[in-house]
This record gives sequence, C-alpha cells and structure tokens, in this order.
Amino acid sequence: MAKLHSLDLSARDTLPLPRFSNWQEHLEYLTMLAVESEHEDAVNAVLAVQELFQANSVPDLPPALCHYDWHLGNALCDASGNLQALIDWEFAGVADPRLDVARFCRRDRFTGDVVCRDKGSDTDTEKIWEDYATARFGPGNRSRLGPFQPWMALEAAQVLTIAAAVGHRAACVQNGIANDQRPVPRCDLMEWLEDMESSKWHLRRVGML
Repeated sequence: MAKLHSLDLSARDTLPLPRFSNWQEHLEYLTMLAVESEHEDAVNAVLAVQELFQANSVPDLPPALCHYDWHLGNALCDASGNLQALIDWEFAGVADPRLDVARFCRRDRFTGDVVCRDKGSDTDTEKIWEDYATARFGPGNRSRLGPFQPWMALEAAQVLTIAAAVGHRAACVQNGIANDQRPVPRCDLMEWLEDMESSKWHLRRVGML
C-alpha cells in the first residue's frame, strides 16, 4: 500500500478516476452526494465528519492512487505470501491515502455486516497506522499522518453516502426518472444496503450519528 501511494502523480493524467486534492474537496463532494441522495443519515454523517476534521489538527499529504478496497480477497500472492497483484479496481480514485489505510484498518479490525463485532482495539489500529507511516516515510514519522479517528469516520461516511446515492439513483431508474448524467454503478444493491447499515454502525460507535 505504501509503495502504491508513493507513486508520483503530479504530472500524470489520471482521468477518468475521480480526483480530490485534499480532504476539504472530498467532503464537498460527499456533501453534494448526500444531498442528492435525500438520505438524512448521510447528510448528518458528512456534517459531523466535517466538524471532526475542523476540530483536529490534520496534516496535509499529497493525493495518491487509492484502491479503496484493500483486503486479502483482492490480493494475489505467490507461494511465499508476497503480493503479486491487486485486483478489483472498480472504486479506485486519487485522494488522500489515509482513506485507503482507514479502509484496511476497518476491514482488519471489525467483522460482520450491519451489526459488527470489534475484534481488536484502538491500540491495534494505531499499530497499523504507525506501521504504514514507517513503510511510507521511514521510522519516526508517525506524526505525518495525524490522528486516525477522522479518517476512520470519513471512510465510513463515504461508504454510507455512496450507498445512499446508489440506492437513490436505482430508485430513479425503477421509477422511470433516470438521469443519464447520474449513472447507476455496476453493483449488488443488497450488498450496498448492507454496507450502508454497517457504516451507520461504525458512525454510531464513534458518536457521529
């Protein structure tokens, strides 16, 4: 992950991937999407996460190529366990790399859908955060990432908001009011609904809903 995030994108054309220069741009986009979805929880979650970011000292990092779905099912390894390829780039984009790390932390620490079980602790999440900082920037650079809590909340709010927007667009298609400018992604709608409820659980856990 650190190697992927270290790619220099400054002179690269990354279209058609969505690109956000910083967390402010990302939250502006999610705010727009939440309003479009007409989903009250999505709107409230994005507002709460924005307040969390504003209340914390979050250092800047340059945007990076993000996979957005790091887990072992998407990793192809050789017999020795060395990563050879990463598959399923459907949700890839260019954004703050801490979102990728937060996604990995959530998948590593919690199990279950809709109602999740915490099989770790903040100490475990902090360890992953520190390991990533060391792999990316070298030892003693943990402070370059800042606190992990805002990014865990943003990752959950992002999943909730996108899932709510997907559901809204699917309803528009079903009701014959689809807009060609707002296509429905290729997806399993039931899986999206489960992800949306899981994200609500995580946001409630940290007092964001």
